Amino acid sequence: MSQLKISPLVILMILTVLAIAVAGWEFLANRSAQAELSQAKKDIDSAATVIGNVQRTMTIFSQISAERASEKESDRQQGEKDRTALRASLAGDRCAAEPVPDDAQRRLFEKADRIRARAVSAPAGGAVSGNAGA
Repeated sequence: MSQLKISPLVILMILTVLAIAVAGWEFLANRSAQAELSQAKKDIDSAATVIGNVQRTMTIFSQISAERASEKESDRQQGEKDRTALRASLAGDRCAAEPVPDDAQRRLFEKADRIRARAVSAPAGGAVSGNAGA
């Protein structure tokens, strides 16, 4: 059997080709990793934007809720003041102790119902007009 003799130049060429192949492989892997990193950064920025918007929205809703609770409390206090003032002004008035006739009571309730119905059906931001027919 003859001995296979490989020249150092052939070995050097094979090693060079292998080195180039490994370098190309690493270059492609690095490029792929950079693309994934870039996409991950975009995803993080997008998520941060969404989270920021959600936080701002929740802050706005909290403020609206707190303001609405304050308005309700203010309305309740004003109603109590109005009732107290009305009772004081009617104290001792003989007519205030008399019952309201049924027909007048019915008409007053109907008028209040018409006013409420117009207030509910009025467009948002529009003024509610008075009842011209009553």
